[in-house]
Amino acid sequence: MTTPGTVTEYTVPTANVGPASITTGPDRNLWVTYNNVNKVATVTTG
Repeated sequence: MTTPGTVTEYTVPTANVGPASITTGPDRNLWVTYNNVNKVATVTTG
């Protein structure tokens, strides 16, 4: 969500899973782990 309130939705790349944890990395991207699978995703913020 941007400061003015614009929301961007992203499709989860694997069926029947959801994000478990999310954090900001030193690269200023968002890093996401998914439950029930061994996957990590990154979302650019710039």
